[in-house]
Amino acid sequence: MIAVIGDLMLDELWFGTVTRFTPESTNTPILGINNIDKRLGGAANVALNISKLKEQVKLFGIVGNDEAALDIKKLLSVNNIPNAILTKSITTTRKIRLYSDKNYYSRIDVEERVKYNQQELINTLNLDSPTHIVLSDYNKGTIQYPLEIITNTSAKVFSDPKSELENYSGSFVLKPNLNEFINWSNLKTSMYIEDFIHKNYFELIKARNSLCVENLIITCGEDGCILVTEKVKLFKPPLTNAVDVTGAGDSFLSALVCKYKENSNITSSIKYANLVASIAVSKKGTSYVEKQETN
Repeated sequence: MIAVIGDLMLDELWFGTVTRFTPESTNTPILGINNIDKRLGGAANVALNISKLKEQVKLFGIVGNDEAALDIKKLLSVNNIPNAILTKSITTTRKIRLYSDKNYYSRIDVEERVKYNQQELINTLNLDSPTHIVLSDYNKGTIQYPLEIITNTSAKVFSDPKSELENYSGSFVLKPNLNEFINWSNLKTSMYIEDFIHKNYFELIKARNSLCVENLIITCGEDGCILVTEKVKLFKPPLTNAVDVTGAGDSFLSALVCKYKENSNITSSIKYANLVASIAVSKKGTSYVEKQETN
């Protein structure tokens, strides 16, 4: 079983049309909403993606006692995703994306950092004895001490970090994006990803070794991703018509852990993850990919 632990969110897509401006300000448009689509976001989206790729998954996280929490639980139920969700006195995170005539217009964030005893979640997690764990960290407070989870499990841990990378030492896979890695390492960027790898080849290996992770995977958007082990290799993604990159990292991580659980081969798992992410970005908003779409 794959356990997903992390920050739970409700992603809302509000569709409408701007037809006039508010009388209070000639420069402020009024967006008339005609449709609202609610979807699982954050760690919940990772769990949904894993489920759609036909792997057994269980979701661990925290919500508040509010309407957004009820929406998340309903969506999990509809999609038959088992979960162990704690309810606390917080505001459940909502990401509201506004679209005007199908064009991405603006985003509204409703959120509150979680404060609780992480051991509550760990105790629940240990009862299920997962073989693989995904840490889906969005820095909202659910994952307070990643090392506490990583060092107290025999499962292979796939970490999507948001705090200092050292906090995820010991992960089987550590998956920062390029900006996160650059900010942590202070390495200089290059216009072309191949140049970045060539100039920093040995520094990348040193970084992986210092972090004590088996596989350092740096995602680079449309350039694919860099796998750092004892060697450094670039994996280019399939060519695709990107419509919306929202949730692409979740899709990549979900596919990576699913394929690795199936065949224990990190190279083929990355190729599969690139394929799934390329399909996900061809859809609008936070979208999952069905397993049959990858055939």
